[in-house]
Amino acid sequence: MIVIKPPGGEKYLEVIDSQRGTVQIRSKIDRESLAKLGIREFDILVNDQFELRVNIKDKNDNAPQWIRTPLNITFPEKVPIDSRTSLGYAFDDDTLEYSTKNYEIVSGNIHDTFRLQVHKKVSFLYVDLIVNRVIDYETVPHFKLVINAYDGGSPRLSDSLVVNIDIIDSNDSPPIFNLSRFSAEIPENSNVGTQVRSVTATDLDTNDVLSYTITNYKDKFQIDEKSGMLTVAGKLDYERETKYDVIVVCSDKAGLDATAVVSVSVTNVNDNYPTIDVKYLAEDGSNRIVETAEKGDYVARLSVSDADEPDKAVNVTIKGDSEYIGLDNSDKIIYLKLLSVPDREKLSEISVTITATDSGTPTLRTKKTIILHITDSNDNTPKFDKDIYSIVISESLPPGSSVLHLHATDLDEGDNALLRYSWVSTQSLFNLDAESGLITTSGWLDCEKRDEEELEVRVTDSGLSPLSSKAKIHLKIEDVDDNIPIFDLSFYNATIEEDAKEGHCFLQVSS
Repeated sequence: MIVIKPPGGEKYLEVIDSQRGTVQIRSKIDRESLAKLGIREFDILVNDQFELRVNIKDKNDNAPQWIRTPLNITFPEKVPIDSRTSLGYAFDDDTLEYSTKNYEIVSGNIHDTFRLQVHKKVSFLYVDLIVNRVIDYETVPHFKLVINAYDGGSPRLSDSLVVNIDIIDSNDSPPIFNLSRFSAEIPENSNVGTQVRSVTATDLDTNDVLSYTITNYKDKFQIDEKSGMLTVAGKLDYERETKYDVIVVCSDKAGLDATAVVSVSVTNVNDNYPTIDVKYLAEDGSNRIVETAEKGDYVARLSVSDADEPDKAVNVTIKGDSEYIGLDNSDKIIYLKLLSVPDREKLSEISVTITATDSGTPTLRTKKTIILHITDSNDNTPKFDKDIYSIVISESLPPGSSVLHLHATDLDEGDNALLRYSWVSTQSLFNLDAESGLITTSGWLDCEKRDEEELEVRVTDSGLSPLSSKAKIHLKIEDVDDNIPIFDLSFYNATIEEDAKEGHCFLQVSS
């Protein structure tokens, strides 16, 4: 009797000739399946006697198999080189000869960022994924590696493992402006809050928050911290500053930053009125004209300018007392010139209005009124209000009594009209106050000695070249009863005839 052990072996083998010992395979033998049942060989017994052992020889008919695929792992950015993570192992049902022998990265290993290292544990060949160089999220944020496990057969059988590697970003990249210098234009009359331009930066780090600041011209500009929009913060004036280089700093959460410059050009607007500056040409710099000035003399110099268009001419006109003052443009300098000289005693000042008009749009004009005072020259002789004074006074006036108050006038002014009075010839009977012109008696008058006086007075101004005039005073002294009568003789003798008639003069006396 022929028996095949272990039980069930007859399913796979059968003896077709017991005399000759011929055995054939009844059905396919799978070593790996039988090994799972603990069957690695068959024994053939004849009449309970061991006759033949059939060993099941392995064939490389099983490829390695990864335990799981795909595999998802992460590495932080800038992880140290030689950092590792285990990928496990690929199992092969074949015998050791045909088991997993090695591993290889076949694709996705950008820049050779990773390498493999194997080690045996029990009867399995494990593999570790090792960082081979610095990982930069901004360069490669994700890797998709395909790793093959190979067995020892020939030809080799293999299995692929897909390893998805996500790189965890760290804040190691500063913000970056796409330009180092931006440009913008804005009119000088822009209101506060007017947008100049947007300045933005990018950051290769994920989910980073950027903020914007400016470091200069904060009185003129401001920037939105989040959007990077630059706006006007203060009054701009083209005539003071035509360009601003605003420094913008963009910072991320880690304090890394980048700097750019925004060159803001301020464009001109016709917002400045022309200016008129006057420089008087009198020796003392005052707005005075000596009345002895001559026709054609320059009395003032005008400086007319337009801050908006300094290189363009400004139209200048004159109104007012233009018969006396005109404009003279000589060598691009504008002068006020005397056309005629008025008599100060008739016209004491000249008033003209200068109008300066620019060429901008809209047209702007400035008006300036100039008043020129005509200063006096000593060209008028002082005059008494009378050429001849006739007065009568009593001889009884005590010394110091007022006799006559002289009055003179001078059409000039100032020192030229400051008058002083004096006698033409010395007087002993009368005093004359030089300032007031008051004539008073210096002593007692005596009509019996002199009953008339002819006086002559002079009035003189205080000019540098004094002028004067004279007047005469005819003065009559009235007699008063101030003497006791006295006979010529103290004793008279007379004779009269006895027959003298009534009314006959017989004696004449005198006193």
